[in-house]
Amino acid sequence: MLKGSGMNPPETAVSEDTYRLLLQAAMLGTQMGEISLAIDVAEALAELRPDLPHAPIVLAMSEFCAGRKDDGLQRLEVQVRQFPDDALSKAMLAVCLQDTGRAGWQSLLESVIDEGRDEHATGMACSLLGRTQELPAAGQPIGPQATPAFAMWV
Repeated sequence: MLKGSGMNPPETAVSEDTYRLLLQAAMLGTQMGEISLAIDVAEALAELRPDLPHAPIVLAMSEFCAGRKDDGLQRLEVQVRQFPDDALSKAMLAVCLQDTGRAGWQSLLESVIDEGRDEHATGMACSLLGRTQELPAAGQPIGPQATPAFAMWV
């Protein structure tokens, strides 16, 4: 399918637009129950762009949604270690920990809020903790925000 040849540096292995579209296709595949296909696409994207955290999140969530919850959790735990500054990885791990009744999800969400690196992940964390997300200060542009496709998992 989309196997990387190892000849291209990660940033040129696949364009950002192509990466984004294929990532959305994988997320949609999971939502439609085409888990095997979604996993294949996410695995290929993770191989093509190992420098980006998005495909492994989709891969983990696809496994989780397919009922392979331990595999999905393990993949997200590795993801958080590999990309410690990625708030979405932490937030999705917290969602999975909460879903499986495991401890630590609240503190993980608190760290996402405290770090404030990703508006969507912070909003997700606030929502899961029953908090109101603070709006930007007066004069700061809010700007149009599209709901990310991965919002289906929350």
